[in-house]
Amino acid sequence: MGNVGAVLASGFLVRWAMSVGILLVGLAAPTVASAQDAANGSAEAPQQQPVKAPGLPLVDIHIVGDGSQTEPPPPVLDNHDLRRKYVWSTLGLEGMLGATFAASFDQWQSSPPEWNTRASGYGKRWASAFATSAIGNTTKYSVARALHHDPSFTRCGCQGIGRRVHHALTSAFMARTRDGRRVFSPATIAGFVAEDVIPASTWYPAPRGARDGIVSVGAGIVVKMGVDVFNEFVSIRRKPPKS
Repeated sequence: MGNVGAVLASGFLVRWAMSVGILLVGLAAPTVASAQDAANGSAEAPQQQPVKAPGLPLVDIHIVGDGSQTEPPPPVLDNHDLRRKYVWSTLGLEGMLGATFAASFDQWQSSPPEWNTRASGYGKRWASAFATSAIGNTTKYSVARALHHDPSFTRCGCQGIGRRVHHALTSAFMARTRDGRRVFSPATIAGFVAEDVIPASTWYPAPRGARDGIVSVGAGIVVKMGVDVFNEFVSIRRKPPKS
């Protein structure tokens, strides 16, 4: 049980660190922020006083209250939009940033210990993180396209903290159909399973092989739920430059 807990905790920390790292880099890189905004199409609350961080562009950070949930949800992504989002998150800047942050975190943790902490070890960690993300995204978007589902997160559009938290927590398992109905998402679950089980069964030095990968799936789902709750209540966008 100790090994299982260690695998779960390690997977959780890496995924959470990746999410936070991509968010912070996205604030510093306008192209990342604008691409994510276009993909999510999230509704915004009335603007509040922007927060300016040293070295970062002027950004708006505010809580999305119930009063802002009156706008219709963003359009469902079609096959073209899903392909563009897949390429961006897998092969584009977002995918490379995610691999860099994950590899750096693992290097700092000396995880896995079978890979040294020199440049060659970092190279293995980076390649592993990039390949792992690519496998998960390829699986998720392939299944989503076959089912004509859009697995992207969208805010609730409902009233009440309890309902919005429930919506965010269940969004990790849901997708929207072409007509906007919210249904169970096999694509997201398949992506998590492929992303963890395939590496653990092949190149990644997991002591218990595929069983360690299955344990890590839980960490991925928990982090996804946490990120969705954050996105439900917090809006972070780069403020357009003044003309």
